[in-house]
Amino acid sequence: MEIKRAIKKIIALGTGATMVGATVLGAMAAADLGNYPAPFVEGGVYNAVSIVGANAKAADSIGVADVLLGLSYAEGAAASDTTATTTLEGDTYKISKSSDPLNLYEYLVSSGHSGELENGPISRVTSSELNALADGSISNEKGTFTYDQRIYMPDNASVTYAVDDDQSDDPAFYLKFPDTTKVYEYRLTFGSPLKSDIDDSYNFEDLDNKKISMLGKEYTIINTDNRTGENTIELMAGSIQDTLSEGESKTYTINGIDYVTEVIIITDTGTSKVKFKINGETTDALEETQTFKLTDGTEIGVKEILANEAGDVTQDLVEFYLGAEKITIKDDTIDSTENWDATIDVGADSIDAVGDIIGSFQSSGTDVSISKLRIKWTADEDYYVPIGGKLSDQLDEDYKGNLFLENMDFEFTGVEFGDTEEIKLSNSGSDEMKVTIPTLSGGDLTLYAFYSTSGGPTIGLGKDADHKLIVDANDAIYKNYQFIVNDDKSSHLIKVTKLKDTTTDDKVSFEDVGLGNKWEVTTNATGYGTFDVDGREYSFVADYTNEYINMSGSASPISAGVIWTASEAKVTVSTNGTQGNMTFTEYDGGTADDSNVKRSITALVEDDAGTTTGIEVVSVSDDDPYSPSLQGWESNDDLEDTYTRWGTHVEYNNPSNGQASVTLTYPKNEATADVYIASGVTSTVAGSGEVGGLTQVEVASAVLDSEVADWKATNVIVVGGPCVNTVAAELMGNPADCAADFEEGKAKIKLFEDENVALLVAGYSADDTRRACTVLKNYKDYAADLVGSEVEMTATSDEDIVLAAPVVPEPEPEEPAE
Repeated sequence: MEIKRAIKKIIALGTGATMVGATVLGAMAAADLGNYPAPFVEGGVYNAVSIVGANAKAADSIGVADVLLGLSYAEGAAASDTTATTTLEGDTYKISKSSDPLNLYEYLVSSGHSGELENGPISRVTSSELNALADGSISNEKGTFTYDQRIYMPDNASVTYAVDDDQSDDPAFYLKFPDTTKVYEYRLTFGSPLKSDIDDSYNFEDLDNKKISMLGKEYTIINTDNRTGENTIELMAGSIQDTLSEGESKTYTINGIDYVTEVIIITDTGTSKVKFKINGETTDALEETQTFKLTDGTEIGVKEILANEAGDVTQDLVEFYLGAEKITIKDDTIDSTENWDATIDVGADSIDAVGDIIGSFQSSGTDVSISKLRIKWTADEDYYVPIGGKLSDQLDEDYKGNLFLENMDFEFTGVEFGDTEEIKLSNSGSDEMKVTIPTLSGGDLTLYAFYSTSGGPTIGLGKDADHKLIVDANDAIYKNYQFIVNDDKSSHLIKVTKLKDTTTDDKVSFEDVGLGNKWEVTTNATGYGTFDVDGREYSFVADYTNEYINMSGSASPISAGVIWTASEAKVTVSTNGTQGNMTFTEYDGGTADDSNVKRSITALVEDDAGTTTGIEVVSVSDDDPYSPSLQGWESNDDLEDTYTRWGTHVEYNNPSNGQASVTLTYPKNEATADVYIASGVTSTVAGSGEVGGLTQVEVASAVLDSEVADWKATNVIVVGGPCVNTVAAELMGNPADCAADFEEGKAKIKLFEDENVALLVAGYSADDTRRACTVLKNYKDYAADLVGSEVEMTATSDEDIVLAAPVVPEPEPEEPAE
């Protein structure tokens, strides 16, 4: 399936939209812009109609496309007390162990590969994990032979973040089965080899009509053959097994459908054959073990024909399966060599899976021992299973038999992230960049990290030449300079606010930028002084003549640009002169020390001719064999992102206005992928909480106001003011002066609510409307100001957008009564 997006082009206007019956929307009561994009997107589903004026300018069309673009991908919670989990019910097994959950990019299989990444949680599943793999036995004159069943995991299947053009042009999480690698191996193994004589007709006579259960289905061995170069075992099962006489008719019900089944004729000369008529459809003449597929796909298979002898008064009989499933395994040789030379037929069709009959012949070929049956399928292309999907969904109908007996599957229900924290590097003006980091000391620490030095191209640490960030304890720290101190992973940004040299006291004033604490230190005659942060003492020497302090002699020196996050990940800011680096280091196992580094993410900041600081590249390195690469979004040209194996979301946003940003959403515990192997019918049960990461939302095209019969019957997003959009005019009470409530350079983002919710996005000019739509496109960046039922946007360009609550005019004073 292919997800079609309304926003691959600037706008695609739908036609024929009609809606019926609703009351007029009143003033906003309960809905809040703080909940946006709800109620227009809820549960990953678009739940609205977007309306643009038929007579509007192109800017309105561009604006509504931007609104739809913002709604077309939604991000899960950055942090939550619970993690959403979708569990699978039925005969299923989650591929995980308590001590070894399945990580992103990690192979499902636990053995047969080198490298930590490739060692997944398990190597195989047995009856302990799936009921369909229950042990069984076959009894004949040679004895009772027990067997067990196992499914061995795929070689290189893993949950990856990638683009699959067949499903979406944007990246998403998929369970990927790569081309040319093993998808599964099924084994049925006898504890002691299954034995049988070989009769004069080359049949394994002790296996005839014996029953065997495979993957939860019971099969009967209906035919065997040991002719030269062709060792054959045929098995058949069916929803209905019955016996009818020639001319007899009976009705059977399978999956709610009635099948009127009549035996038309059974021949009793030569090779016996039978013809059926089923719901008016006549089959071919069928011999024993043959099958016929009806037009609805149901098969009928002949187990045995019992033709009467000459002079018998009994009718000819046929034993058959309706809803038949026939499996034919043909192996050139039966020996101990595992060479995958057996072919597998399901019904009349060959499948891509191959097999082996492992065993041996004794007594000059008069008896056989079978120790093992093996089936293996190797992928012939890349298969991508999306969240909520299963591998069988990705197979064409003719290839579903590659999943042996069509009674096994792999299902992918999602990725769990748990609590997260967010680290962000973003532009602040034309030549500065800020870093925002959650810390143990409380709240988010925001500091100016990089600036373009005048006369560049060079990058400096801090806000500007007068407000530097010092990371070397030997450097002079002047007034308004900042530095970082760390105490047991608790980071503080300290600013020197004043150096005061008086005849009575020499003092230096400091401020904890993150917490807002301020204090003053009186130094001794040599300028020596100390201050305390979190119970740890730091010393410095003040040079009042040159107006700086130095901390090179401190027993607890300043940090070399290292800031620890609240969950003990490390962020380092540094510069080599022409390039600034923000490096994020994540650790495995919860131990934040350099011996346990697993991967790092570096945002590179480069100066552009000394005028603009821009993020040029984001690199993601990994000590595992897999290093994730940034994936581009077709629906959002500004966005690239990826995930590390731990689950850190790396988002690189580089809009055309140059306000680039890198956002790292870091899970406090490793993200885990929920992948199941299943047999039979399964059902999903959604849990509470939220799942992090970007979620695809399929939005509908916008429609023209002239195409809407009744806009009040659903949620609507109305772009453009009353002068160009008739729906906007109705929302605002059809004012006589359509521009009366608007000011140049301003726009409204306003909610109305009754039975449904309407969102009005309208400005004084088309450009004002488009800028307000840009706010909704990037609603996460404006979340702090998108509150209440209405906000007012003021802007002269895309770079100076300001949101505020609307100013309510004071009522005119009443004139005194005469």
